[in-house]
Amino acid sequence: MPKFIKALFLISISASILSIISIIFMYFITKPNLPEIKYVDESVLQMPLKVLTKDGVLIGEFGEIKRRAKSFDEIPYYIKSAFLAAEDDNFFNHQGISYTGLIRSFIRCMRPSGCEGGGGTITMQVVRGYLLTPEQTISRKIKEIFLALELESNVGKEEIFELYVNRVFLGNRSYGIEAAANTYFNKSLENLSIDESATIAAIAQLPSRINPVKNPRRTLQRRNWILSRMLMLGYISDDEYKSAISKEIKIANNINLYDIKAKHIAELVRQEVIRRYGLNAYKNGWSVYTTIDSKSQKVAHESVLKDLFLYDKRHGWRKSDNYENIFSDEQTMLLENLDIDFLFDNSNLSNINLNEDHISNKLRNIFDSYSFYDSYIKAIVVSISEKRLL
Repeated sequence: MPKFIKALFLISISASILSIISIIFMYFITKPNLPEIKYVDESVLQMPLKVLTKDGVLIGEFGEIKRRAKSFDEIPYYIKSAFLAAEDDNFFNHQGISYTGLIRSFIRCMRPSGCEGGGGTITMQVVRGYLLTPEQTISRKIKEIFLALELESNVGKEEIFELYVNRVFLGNRSYGIEAAANTYFNKSLENLSIDESATIAAIAQLPSRINPVKNPRRTLQRRNWILSRMLMLGYISDDEYKSAISKEIKIANNINLYDIKAKHIAELVRQEVIRRYGLNAYKNGWSVYTTIDSKSQKVAHESVLKDLFLYDKRHGWRKSDNYENIFSDEQTMLLENLDIDFLFDNSNLSNINLNEDHISNKLRNIFDSYSFYDSYIKAIVVSISEKRLL
């Protein structure tokens, strides 16, 4: 028995020494190909081109990415807590890597499907997002580990957290927590509730699948899991948890980025800026101030809108039979003798709660059954009932 224990001890020591030698060897092999950590600090977040009135009111924003950066002190407590609970609750204690997380990652990499999924500590996610390509291989994972350790030794925890939450992709063209708050809830970051903060943190794992727009059920499950983690970690009280978890996810129906309506002015400015400075203007974070006064523009817009409604009320098309004044006699005769064939009549479905998938499948089946529907004459739209499938 003692010989067995001695042999086991020697094997353990040998394995440990071999592992250390292997890690050192991999580091020196990988080191020449590692990006320099300084590029994390020098990375410029792609910020959109903003067009503002002379008094500083936003009237337009252009660029492929919606992103607004926040400092650590500006980030609300519940947003910090939600992301820590969801992604890395030991963030402020570890040195950049999680050994249990690494074991899980390498096990995933051994599967036929490859290194699926992201994961890792927040520090590892930062170096992955700023310095590495999106390939999912063991060699990239090794680079990720070394870069995370190096980043931790050169950059403070709060700055790393800033880099993460301002860069993380949160679906619907939104990068960073401030942009996501506006996209999904039409709110600024500081006005988010606990449940809304957890919802945004939930999206970070898989924005294409966990998304309140595309998959509210899965997003709700992930949000509730994060809330339970926040409670377990002591970030929120029992009463706060009960209140937050009882709420449904309600995203903004119409996202209004601008306080006043002046899209035509913003578009003219955009064209001129691009003509002068090229397409880089979309990502340099420029703010262009116009000569427009926000109060005057708001009054002008409301006045024109009011008069347009009044004009439409006096002269707009109201009667369903006035097509006789628009079409020729020949066209009218053709219309009166056409056979009417409804592709779909929803009059019998008014009391049924149809979800999006049901409606999509229904419409797909309808069009599949009408092989020559493109030869039909388009119907005249007499009226439209809002929020109903016609």
